[in-house]
Parts: sequence; C-alpha cells; structure tokens
Amino acid sequence: MTDPAGEEVSEHLELEIVDEKTDQEVASEEELNLTVEVTNTAGEEGEAAIEVDFNEEEKITSKEITVGAEESSEFELSFTVPEDYEDENVPLTAYIPYHSGDGIMITVKENVHFNIEINVSESNEEVRRTDDLTTVAEVTNEGTKEATQTIELDLLDSDNSDSQEITLASGETKELTLTVGIEEDMGLGEHTVIVESSADEDDYSEDSYFVEILRELKSLTISLSDYGMGEVIVNPQADEYAEKVVSSSSQTFEIVRETPIILSAYPVEHYRFSHWKSEKTDFDEQSDSIDFLLDEEDRDIEAVFTPKETILHIGHHGEGGGLKNHTSGEYYEYDRGETIEIEAEEPDYGWRFEGWYSTVGDADHEKYVEDPEALNTTIEMGEEEVFIMAVYSKIMHDLTINISGKGTVEPHIGTEQYQKGTRVTLIPKPDEGNSFKSWEGPDSEDVEVDSIYIDENKEITALFAIETVQLSVSSDDGGTTSPEGDMAVQTNSTVDIVAISDPAYDFVQWKGSDKISDPEAASTYIEIGDDDIGIEAVFEEGEICIEVVVAGPGETEPEPDVYCFGAGDNIQLNAVPNEDAEFIGWTGPVKNNDSRTTYIDIENL
Repeated sequence: MTDPAGEEVSEHLELEIVDEKTDQEVASEEELNLTVEVTNTAGEEGEAAIEVDFNEEEKITSKEITVGAEESSEFELSFTVPEDYEDENVPLTAYIPYHSGDGIMITVKENVHFNIEINVSESNEEVRRTDDLTTVAEVTNEGTKEATQTIELDLLDSDNSDSQEITLASGETKELTLTVGIEEDMGLGEHTVIVESSADEDDYSEDSYFVEILRELKSLTISLSDYGMGEVIVNPQADEYAEKVVSSSSQTFEIVRETPIILSAYPVEHYRFSHWKSEKTDFDEQSDSIDFLLDEEDRDIEAVFTPKETILHIGHHGEGGGLKNHTSGEYYEYDRGETIEIEAEEPDYGWRFEGWYSTVGDADHEKYVEDPEALNTTIEMGEEEVFIMAVYSKIMHDLTINISGKGTVEPHIGTEQYQKGTRVTLIPKPDEGNSFKSWEGPDSEDVEVDSIYIDENKEITALFAIETVQLSVSSDDGGTTSPEGDMAVQTNSTVDIVAISDPAYDFVQWKGSDKISDPEAASTYIEIGDDDIGIEAVFEEGEICIEVVVAGPGETEPEPDVYCFGAGDNIQLNAVPNEDAEFIGWTGPVKNNDSRTTYIDIENL
C-alpha cells in the first residue's frame, strides 16, 4: 500500500472502538467521549494519527499517538456533537489512515436542558373546614441538566397556597409535602387542587385532583353530676349520627358544626332531674329535654340529678349479730335533717360488736352517726345518701399445743387461733414404740377426754413415753444372774441375760419363758414382747477337786493327793513337820494360812 505521496506504508497498526467506554447516547451540543484500543503488531515503535468522522463529516476530531512495538494502548477522544439533531442514529467512524478503522452507531437526542414532571402521589379525598389539606407530589427532572423549580400547591377558590423550591439533577425524582389550611368560610362541596411548577410555558408541568370540603367538627361533652343517678340521651339531628347514651360521669362526641342537638335527661328511681349547667344557655335550663344548634363553639353541658329524699342504705357485716329496727340490705327514704334511731343486736357468744362503718370506699359516712361505737345510737340525714353498716367480728383466742417425747397431735403442733366458744378435738398420735401418757401444761386440766373448750388463750403439752413391760430375772440356790431382779424394759426389744454359778455349782438352764434364745446357755438373750415376763436361772450341786502338796520336810493329814468334795463338805487339813523342821504356813484357799490345822475355804474358791 502507498500513501498519497506514493510512499509504501505498512499496515501494522490495528484500531478497535471500546464500546463499553464510549458514549453511545448523547444530546446535541453535548460532548461525546469515545475510547479506542490500538495494537502495534510490528517489531518497532509506531506513530500515527487517529481521525474521527461523524455523520459523514470528515475529521471532526483527531489525535496523534505512539504505540510501542508489539503493544496495545487505549486512547480517549472527545468532541462536541453538532446542533440540530433530534432523536437520530448517527454513524461514527474512528480510523488510522492507511492502517485500520472501526465504526459504531450513536443515538443523538434533542438537547433539552430541563423538563420537570409533577405527579400527585398522596392526597385527601375530603377535608373539613379549619383542618389542613396535605398533598404529596413526586417531582422528576426529565431534562439533561440540573434544574431548580418552585413547586406550588393551589386550592382554587381559596387565597391559601403553599410552595417549595426544589433542585433536581437530571433524571432525579423527589417527593414534596405541601400543606394549606382550609378557611372557615370556604365553600362546601368539590374543589380543584392544582400542583404546578414555576417554569415558563414550554417547561410548565402540573397535576390536579378534586377534594370534598366538609363542615368542621365541634366537641360536645356531656357529663353527669353524680354517677348512677341517671343518664342523658344525645340525639344529633343528622342522618350520619345514631342516638347515644351517656351513663358514666362524662363523654365527649365529635359532631359536625351546625347540627341540631336534642338532649334528654332521665333520672333513676329515687332521684329527680334538677337542671342543666352550661356556660352558654341558649335553652331552658330547667327542662329535662332541650334542643340547640352546635355552632361555632365547643359545648360542655352537665346534667344535674338530686335525690328525691335523702336515702339511708343500712346493713350489717358478720354472722354474730344483726339489726333490730331496720332490715339489713334495704334502703329507707327520710327527710333531710331528720334524726333516725339505728339499733344493732347484742353480739352472739364468740363475737364482738366493732361499731358502725361506711360501706362505700373511702366515704366518711360514720360522721353522721352520733356514737359509732354504740349498739343503739342515732344518725342525722344530710344532703347526700348515707351508706352505713353494723360490723361484727369474731373473738379469737390462741391454742398452743406442745409435745414432749416422740409423737404428734392433730389438729396441729404450735399455735393456731380459734373463735371463742369453739371445742377443739385433740388426737394424740405416738410414734412407733411409744405411747401417749397424759396432757400436761398450764391448761391441761381443761382437756376433757379428747377435746378442749376455747374461751381464752390456752396452752397444753402432749406427753409421750416409750412403752415398757416388767422383766423379772431370778435364780435358785447355786448362783446369781445379770441383770437381776425386777426392771422395766422397752417392748419389742431384746435383753442380754447371764447366769453366774457359785463354786461347786453348775448352771443347768433358764426357765419361765419360750422367748429365751438358748435356754441351756449361761449367756444368751430374751425377746421382749408386749407382756410382762418372769425367768429363773436353775443351778445344781457339783464337785470341787483340790490337790494337797507338801513343800519341805513334813507331812499332811490327809496325805498329799487330789481330793474331790461337794458344796456342803467341810474338809480339815493338818500340817505335821519333821522333828528338825518347822511349819511355815499354807498357800491356797484355806481359812487360816498360819494355823497347822485349818479348813478348805469353799466360799473363796
């Protein structure tokens, strides 16, 4: 290939447009940016110029470049799009002369600097006079440049409006809340609401809707002079309101202004309607049924009820007494200022009369009673109802039950209270191996069989003891026992017994009971049951053998040998020394160790 001068050139620079880095949509008179990638396939650095054609306008911009050997580089170019384009697709070509090029289609829009669009997103369908009308509008800048506008809310047929200035970037949407007050004299019915921008005619935007203007609401508060004396029927003369009943102390209603109202008062039995109380009295205050117009002011009206006569509510509390000259739980009508006798019965045994007390919450109706602590007294009737009762209470005493030993008592251990006049049943319950013996303590003499009468504070103790039987252990002649004699032993137990033989006697057996473990054993035990037991150790005579020996020159009579004898034998011993010898003494169980003639000491064997 040759250049225009006829010189040979090498096609070693390759150009490609980078789509994702190139503006493919732009407005006329705006700057368009594009990015190209150039690759040098030669083995040496290359220099060239990138040229751009736009919609067949040659060389709308160009850029000198240098690319290293066998390298790729990106290059950015920009130019201002000519005017007078309007939503066209325009070809753009980037190329390096005598090397390579690439093309792309560009969408060119008409250059609109700003374009505000308004849409109402939230609004009132109806609003009452003297209330606020609130509108939420979405404002969008559909232009290509940042724009600042004033957005205004206008209620036609009204002097009230609201506006806010707003700045939006291209494509940005914001919400605005605009509020205007509804004038008191605003005409009722349907009105037009417009939300509009402050732009000139070409960029002007608006949205509108209809709102229903209604009469304003007024408060009507109805109260009663005293709860429970009566009720008031509220009857607004308008189709949208139902009849209402006020029976509590106070109720408030919201009703459309200029609605006719009828109020009717109805007292309960024993009460009368007295009058109405209100700051504005455009009605007959003494009439139990009135009508008026709920105009520009809130109204607060009270119905006053009073008793026909003063009422005495009288009763009693507690089972230990009652009323003598009135029926408990009834009410009685008396003239105001009248003095009435009230009488309470003497309290039953075990009860006390506490006095006359009010029956209504914290009300101090005792103040009307001349002597609140007296059974028979008087009460003076005043302006208000009186609620009074005679109060009786139980007289209570302590019963303290203690225990000594192992066991328990029903109904309780310790101290409990019982009404005076109560007889309490007592049930002692000994633990196993024990028995109840008696009642002890300060008031034990008041226990009758199995109960005690409560007429004051009392204290008793239940005495429990281990159960025992009599065990008698004896022996015949010839020995002793351990233990010995009569003794008390615990039932359902065992007792060790030992038979001890005297000298020259032998143990034979135990007798007297079949509860002895081994009757022929000198040392054994006996099982104790629930009955007294008597046992005896039996012995018999035996033999005792003694060896007589001589130490030194001499002889004995009898001569040295082994001799056996019984317990009743009396054995005499004589020592006979030789002529040249002398008797020294006896050793062993003899009665006199120093005497040549002595006897065997049976008792000390």
